[in-house]
Amino acid sequence: MAAPMRKDETRQKTNSKRKASGKLDRTASEKRPRGNSFDDLEFKYHLKAPNTVFIGFEKFIEAARNWTDGAGEDIVLKYCRSSPECSEIFQVLEAGSRKVHELQLVFTCLEKILLRIADDLGQFYTTGQNIVKKLLAGHVHAIFNTLNVKNKSNQIKASLKLLVAMVMIGVPSAKLVLNNVDLGHTSMLPLLQRRDVKDEEDVRTCFIHLVLACLLAGDNDVIRKLVQTKGLMESLFQGVEFDRVATLQLLLSTILEKVIMNSGISKTTKAHMFSEKGLKELGRLYDWQGLAKWKQTLKQKGKQPVTPFVETEDSENEDKRLVAELADKFLTEVCTSYKHGIIFHDKTYGLSGRSQNHLMTRFLGYLSGRLSHVLVQKLVIGILTACPDQLQYFLPHITDSLVPRETAKWINTMNFLMKVYSSLGKDMSVLKTKDKKSVGNFVQILMVYTMPSSQILNTVLAGVRDKLLVVNHVSLGLVRQIADTAVHVLKLLHNLHIYTQEERLEIHNLYIAYVLKNLPHVTDVFNCWDKVMSTQKSTLEEMTKLQDLCGVGYCDVLIQIEQILCLYQDLQHDLLAEHPLILGKLIEGIMGTEWGTVSDETGHMTKVYLLKLMAGTESRRLPWAKQNASGHTLLYQLLDLLTQLSSNTDLADVTLQLVCKLLESTGQFEDHHDDLLVWLKALQSSDTSILDFVSKVMMTYIHNPYPYMDKMCDLDLQTDAALVTKLEVKQQLGVNEIIAMDAVNLEEDSCEHSSHANKRFPFCPVLIVGLDMLEKLDIVSKEIRCYISKVLLSTFHQQVEPVAMCTLLTKYKASLFLPGLSDYIRTWIQTDVTDSETLSTKSSYENFLSQNEAIITEDASPRCRIQQDLLHLLYIIQQCRQHADKRYVKHIKTLKKSIISSIKEISEDQETSQKEVCDQTVHELLDKRDENVLYLSVRSVLDHPVCKQFFLLDASDKQSTRIANTVTDLVTELFEVTFEQNLQLEGTLDYYYQRIISALQSVKRELIGHSVFKVLTVFVLKCTADQCRQMLDLVLNAFPDEDEADDSLLVPLFENLIQRLINSDFTVAKLTENGLYTLINCFVNGKKSTDLLCRFFKRFPVLSAQCSERTVEKLFLFSEHARLVQFFMENNAVVKVTVGKMIQSADQDWTTTENVKIVIKYIRLVLAEQGKCAGQRIPAAETVLNMFTSQLLSLCGGDVVKNASDLLELAELLTGSDLLGEKLISKMKKKLAVTLAQETMKPHHIDLLCMVYSVDNKEKLVPICIKCLIAVYSTVDVDKICRSDIEDKLLDILAGCTQNDFETLAAMSELQDCWPKLVESTLRFAFTKPQSLKFNVSLLQSVYQQSDIELGVSMENISAIVMSHSSLLPVMFGEHGQECKDLLVSLILVLTELCPTSCHSDHIGVFLGAYRASLSLTDQKILKLMHLYEKHEISFSDYKPFLWGEKAVEQHTLRESLGPSLKQATMMQVMSNIDANMMSQSVLHFPLSKKLHDMEPQPAEEYKSHSQCYNPCFILPLFSHILQPESVIDCRRFIQSGCLGYTLASLSSHDENIRNVAQHILDKFQGHLEAARIPEKDQLLYMLHVIKSSIPKTKNKLSSIITQFLARTAKLMLKPGDHMYTIINQFLLRKPTLDVGNIPEFFKLFNSSAMQYQMERSWMLTLMKDGLREAADYWIFEKRFTFKLLQSFYDSRMADLQSQVQVIQILLSACKERRLAVDLCQNHGFLVWIAAAICKLSCDKVQLCISLCDLLHQVWTSVMKHSQDNKQSIQLSFSVQILACLKTLLLYLRNIPVDVKVQCLLDLSFKC
Repeated sequence: MAAPMRKDETRQKTNSKRKASGKLDRTASEKRPRGNSFDDLEFKYHLKAPNTVFIGFEKFIEAARNWTDGAGEDIVLKYCRSSPECSEIFQVLEAGSRKVHELQLVFTCLEKILLRIADDLGQFYTTGQNIVKKLLAGHVHAIFNTLNVKNKSNQIKASLKLLVAMVMIGVPSAKLVLNNVDLGHTSMLPLLQRRDVKDEEDVRTCFIHLVLACLLAGDNDVIRKLVQTKGLMESLFQGVEFDRVATLQLLLSTILEKVIMNSGISKTTKAHMFSEKGLKELGRLYDWQGLAKWKQTLKQKGKQPVTPFVETEDSENEDKRLVAELADKFLTEVCTSYKHGIIFHDKTYGLSGRSQNHLMTRFLGYLSGRLSHVLVQKLVIGILTACPDQLQYFLPHITDSLVPRETAKWINTMNFLMKVYSSLGKDMSVLKTKDKKSVGNFVQILMVYTMPSSQILNTVLAGVRDKLLVVNHVSLGLVRQIADTAVHVLKLLHNLHIYTQEERLEIHNLYIAYVLKNLPHVTDVFNCWDKVMSTQKSTLEEMTKLQDLCGVGYCDVLIQIEQILCLYQDLQHDLLAEHPLILGKLIEGIMGTEWGTVSDETGHMTKVYLLKLMAGTESRRLPWAKQNASGHTLLYQLLDLLTQLSSNTDLADVTLQLVCKLLESTGQFEDHHDDLLVWLKALQSSDTSILDFVSKVMMTYIHNPYPYMDKMCDLDLQTDAALVTKLEVKQQLGVNEIIAMDAVNLEEDSCEHSSHANKRFPFCPVLIVGLDMLEKLDIVSKEIRCYISKVLLSTFHQQVEPVAMCTLLTKYKASLFLPGLSDYIRTWIQTDVTDSETLSTKSSYENFLSQNEAIITEDASPRCRIQQDLLHLLYIIQQCRQHADKRYVKHIKTLKKSIISSIKEISEDQETSQKEVCDQTVHELLDKRDENVLYLSVRSVLDHPVCKQFFLLDASDKQSTRIANTVTDLVTELFEVTFEQNLQLEGTLDYYYQRIISALQSVKRELIGHSVFKVLTVFVLKCTADQCRQMLDLVLNAFPDEDEADDSLLVPLFENLIQRLINSDFTVAKLTENGLYTLINCFVNGKKSTDLLCRFFKRFPVLSAQCSERTVEKLFLFSEHARLVQFFMENNAVVKVTVGKMIQSADQDWTTTENVKIVIKYIRLVLAEQGKCAGQRIPAAETVLNMFTSQLLSLCGGDVVKNASDLLELAELLTGSDLLGEKLISKMKKKLAVTLAQETMKPHHIDLLCMVYSVDNKEKLVPICIKCLIAVYSTVDVDKICRSDIEDKLLDILAGCTQNDFETLAAMSELQDCWPKLVESTLRFAFTKPQSLKFNVSLLQSVYQQSDIELGVSMENISAIVMSHSSLLPVMFGEHGQECKDLLVSLILVLTELCPTSCHSDHIGVFLGAYRASLSLTDQKILKLMHLYEKHEISFSDYKPFLWGEKAVEQHTLRESLGPSLKQATMMQVMSNIDANMMSQSVLHFPLSKKLHDMEPQPAEEYKSHSQCYNPCFILPLFSHILQPESVIDCRRFIQSGCLGYTLASLSSHDENIRNVAQHILDKFQGHLEAARIPEKDQLLYMLHVIKSSIPKTKNKLSSIITQFLARTAKLMLKPGDHMYTIINQFLLRKPTLDVGNIPEFFKLFNSSAMQYQMERSWMLTLMKDGLREAADYWIFEKRFTFKLLQSFYDSRMADLQSQVQVIQILLSACKERRLAVDLCQNHGFLVWIAAAICKLSCDKVQLCISLCDLLHQVWTSVMKHSQDNKQSIQLSFSVQILACLKTLLLYLRNIPVDVKVQCLLDLSFKC
């Protein structure tokens, strides 16, 4: 290493000289000789001399580094250009064994090259691939040498960095690296423990970079292989707590993105990636210490002391936080996600007693000791929320910490437990499942989410009865959480629709019983209340501890107790009724205690919760009359609480609602919720001096309401009498208006949903109580007057009809109220208003407000404005009946705008702002009403009598009509706003729907702009489908037949109606003839597209029957009318006749695009009606020919013709029906001949050729097509798209030629010169087209076999063209489709058979790459090809053992690039090429009738197999080859991949040669097994011995049931943990031979009495289903009366659904052969049994019904097919029994759900 040191000294001196000579100009510097620069030529020169080789490598590495740093020349680029293969470097490696430090330089050099190629030299990708392949093919041992753990770190790092660079070249390179370098080898994994504090890129870091490079390759196969490497990921995570921050960031983020979040990686693979040890290592990252901690660990183990790595305190804390967050993000996704993580869902939620997440169980046990970290708590909570089944395993770990004690640790543990159950209560995934469980089981699952087990809960809740207040408070916190979750569950149970109402009620009651049983008794909870009250009065020591440890005061403790009592009350509604003493103490303790200032809302919260408790208690149990020490009643104290709180706080709103609910519970304020709110809201903004007055009013009304109710009744009678008198003096109204008003009143009386109709009184009688008491007062204070005036004013504005209230106020003095109030109210009962200034009541209202501005403020809320506007609207309507003045209508329109504006304002406020209560728990516990302000406002408008009376009113006078139109517009705009918000207004909408229907029935045609149509356009969006159908019929029938007015304004209405009907579930819709005409006319006038109409008529085709002649004429006015006319012609004979007449009359231009389509459809329909009788003339045929003769002749020319496709279709139709005359055909032939001679052909010319020559034979057509095809290939001016279409059409014609056609055509002298060019052209230019390949296959098979015909091109030339074509490999590898591949293989097969000299060894790699070893026809042809090649002495030795498919392609590519240095494929490569799933299917469907030496391709069904099964003619010889004695084979893998099972299945083959080969393979495998070192060796050897002893000597054939049993047994031998292992092993050990004439262990497993009897019986039934394949198996079954046993078992109670389905599948297998099906029917009463099974079906056994359908269909198919083949009739008795079964099946289908019924019927009809 002296040379590098001299070089470094020289470089330093050179640098100093350059600095000293900095004064030289740049030109001189550029002209300086470049002798000191190192280039690729000098590098190569160094490599040639042995003594300068490694000096050259050092200089190369230095130059490459300088270029990376921005200095020097790009030596890597120059070297890659001059030596793409890097041969000089590899010559150094191949020169002989090298020392490790020498290999280090070579690998570093290659690393620099590969990194540059991966970075910015992508053009040398091939160079990089070759470097990787050569390194892995011949120098892997050198790489492993440098990776020896005993080497120096720099040497190991060089190899690791080289591997990283190799992986970065691309996905293929990454695959090669992983295939050749075992990262999980015992010599590799210790490298992950090599650390260096001083080196940021130590050995472990480089190894991690190698792993991450493989992950970043992006290929799922690479990632999957890397993750599945045994021991790698566990070693990677070991010691991760000591890694650097940057390394951890890169490692965790990459694994999270590329593995965990990758949906292409299975959950099983991810689960195997993590072990308990690995998760624990990751868990230590929460307390990450870095390399300093690692060094301390080494010191503790006796290592040499070193200076620890020291970081600053700030950076260390920041790094710890960053690492903890990284670990938390990673582990959260791994441990809490079902989609990406490694957790599994336990359907029993831990009740089964078995853990479904063993890894999580152990990991949670580890985390239980680190709960002091906040992020660890978050992770544990996430895991427990996702896996509630782990609670029973985790909570015992922290049980000791849950024993009540007055310590901070216990409090923290309890807080953590409450967080766990709080998270579980929010999740409640069990309530979202569709898996229905029993009631008891479901309640037990709910308890898992609600509370811990009773053992742990008893330990914790003992703290409720503890002497220490701190312990009480914390324990009660858990009680509150459990009760809160329970109440939440009860609310969610109402939406659990998978259970019936009775089951939900049972769950509800059982769940409450369990919860209350486990929670502390209410007296224990209230004892804590007494303790707090006594502690607060006596000593402050306990309160101090409470504040220090829990951070709460005594008010907070009381609030928590009240919350618990509220929750108890929700669980048990009569709780306080059973414990009245508790309620009394609560009222006394809370209402009699001062809680500080008003601004302190914490004290008021105790009263709020008390209100909640009282609101849920029966009102008669409350001490209303009991007075406190101050002499105030309970109601006074409650009202006082309202005044103490600010009216604009959330707490005040909650209090207001609770007081209102409490007063309503007395029953005296029923239906007067709004009136009560008016009293309470006015009290909030008033002085406390009126509390005594208000409480007396309320108490008087609550205790004795009946006198005041009587006064209200008398008031109602007086109001009715006044209204009658008022009506008598009004002017006489029109008759129509009176009838309409009467109808409205009737509707109002019958409307159940009207909020006003249900009210007993117009306002609450408590108002009369207040007025009476006010009148009795000697002195009325200003505050009381102000308060009562507020109440009166707000109540008055809520009235729908204010007469009653106005009448009431006239009985009281005006001095009792504020000035101006009486005048304002009197304006509403004026009967005659003449002054326009007094028309609006706004003036008097404003006067009243101005007089009392300091006392009363106007309520400016939108809802209040709506109420005032409605009241004003009623007033104006009343005045309108006396004065016909336009100004009234103007005022009504102004009010309409105001109402709509207020509604929109409410809607916007509701969308933008969501009100949140300060205490969310209180908000959730409130039993709130439907306080949707928008809903209430809309209902108040729609239910108002003015809107109902004047909506769509058909009045006789203009004034009423104007009012009606304005009100209708108001309702219409209101509908628009309402429908956008999706409000539920069904009851109100039903009323308006009836009014709309009445208006439609009476509307006149001249009122096309009638407002009913405007309403309908909006209203239809909320109508039901039945209502839409009714309205469409009424609207269309409203127009007379002869009317032709412009009704295009109705198009939006019709579009909405039609769209709703299309989306409905109706099967039939009806329209009259006039209605259909009106609909079509509307769309014509509106110039709308016909798309919607086409969909409508296709949805209801019966409507086409109403299409008349005038409707057809109207249809032709559409711009796109063809589709509608065609549809009507197809479904209506009248339309077809009408169109025929129109064509004959020739009144229209029928050559347009739309009309040509109609003509074509007409001719098709007529021909179909006439049965396509040859030569028969049809109506309008001559007219059609005359109209289209010129167009057809133009079509034959070279010019562009419009509607070419339609004209071509017409010509084809006329030609096929012999409607074209010979004259026209002759003209078309001549025109086509001229066009083709000018080489201006188009695709449609080829179609015309086929038409005009269809009457002749192909002797005339084919020669023309051949010449055209040659012309197409020789012409370069043809458009590419056009050329492709012409080529396809011509090739289709040639591909349809038969063998006789080719023989006849080949003898024609005029075509003999064309054949060579035709064959060569089609193969060169149409190689990827199936028609071309099919044509050439037919040509070679028919023509080239005749030696007397000379075609001018030899077979060798054709073979050379095919095998050297550039598209050969893509076609052979299936890139152009399976059909193209199959035809190409057929072509090569024909060429090989006709010309054996074309065979070449280079073709074998192509064949193996395209081969899939299956029984598909293509693979059978490829196998025959390889057989022919071998027969013609082509050597296959270089390719053995055989690889096929993609593996063969990779091996062949490596062989071509590396040459003879590449060894043959290994046995492991061959085994890895076998698809285990495909092998399993091959064992189940082994081709029994396939012969070993039969190479003729046949469909797989002929062999009783599937096309995707392995071919025994290839697989069995392959097994024989890889099991040679000198080979090394993995016996376990041979069994696991199904190879042994396939060999055993071969023993049931009909071919003796296959059976002999199978026995030969078993002998070879036994030899390998004897030398193997596997635990199952003895069992497997004994099993093979038993098999050989059981094979019959005379005829060595076993039945399929035996071979299937043996194949399953072979795999079971490797699974000692399987339940069936012991049973089958005991069976084999019982006897030295098998009874091959019976079903093995049938009676024992089928009639099992073990605990796992279902598993054993299912295993046997599955074996029988798969083993019953032919008659021999059937008679084995029959010997032991198996079918009788199965039939009786099916009908017994022992059979579950799965077993019944399996029995049917066994019978289905038996019925696949005709004689077996007949035997079942004759000897087992099979069809009678099927009918009985159908009769016993229940509605929930849908799968069983489908299986019985399959069985019935299979029986019929087997018998029917045999009868058709032998031309025999089916026995009548058999047909009758089948018919009876079908009838029984249809009767069963009546009782099942509709969707299942449709599916079963479709399935049955499809099969039958």
